[in-house]
Amino acid sequence: SLAISGSGMQTLGGTTTVAGGASFYISGGESIGDGGMFTGNAQFSGGTLTLNDDVLSGLSLTGGTVVLGPMFQGDGKIHALTLNGSTLNGTNEVAAGGVLNCNFSSILQGLLTVEAGGVLSFGSSGVKTIYGLTLVNQGTVNQVGGAVYANSSTVITNAGLWDLQGNLELRMASGSTAARFENVGAGTLRKSSGSGSASIISFDIMNHGII
Repeated sequence: SLAISGSGMQTLGGTTTVAGGASFYISGGESIGDGGMFTGNAQFSGGTLTLNDDVLSGLSLTGGTVVLGPMFQGDGKIHALTLNGSTLNGTNEVAAGGVLNCNFSSILQGLLTVEAGGVLSFGSSGVKTIYGLTLVNQGTVNQVGGAVYANSSTVITNAGLWDLQGNLELRMASGSTAARFENVGAGTLRKSSGSGSASIISFDIMNHGII
C-alpha cells in the first residue's frame, strides 16, 4: 500500500493506477480535486478534500471531510455523489434529479437542502450520523439500511417524502434535549417495507403533513 498523510497539500489530477492486491490511501492534509482518475483500491480516508469541479472517478470517499466548491458539477449543487464514510460539511443542495448516497458511517453536517425531484439515500449497513445537521427535504429521503443518529441540534423539515424501507431506526443519540422532525405541507413520513417495526426515538415530532 501507499499512503499520503500528514499536514501537506495534494493536488489530485492525472491518473493513479492501483494494481490488484495493492491499496492507495489519502489519509491526511488538504487535497484539491483537479480531475484526477483512479483505478483499483483507491481511498480518501482522512484530511480535507475540496471538490471544485466534480467527483474524482474511482476514488472512494471512506473518511475525512469533503467540501464542495461553488461550481461543483456545474452549478454548485449535488447531481451525483456517494459517501462511503466521509463527512460532508457546509451548505449544500441536492439538485432536482440528483442523488446523494450516504453509506456505512457517513456523516452529514451543516445545512442540506434536497430539492423537489432530488434524492438523499441512507444506504448500506452501519450508523449514519446527522449531528448538527439542518435538513430541509423537498424531495425524497430513502432510509434503506442501518440506523441514522441525530443529536439535540438536529432539525429535519420534511416537505417531501421520508421513506423508511425496513425495520430501521432514526434515533436521537446525543444531547440533553430531543432532536426535531417536522412534517409540513405535503410532507409524508412512511414505512414502506418490512414486517416488523421501524423506530423514531427521542425526537420532537410535529406533524402538519401525512404519516
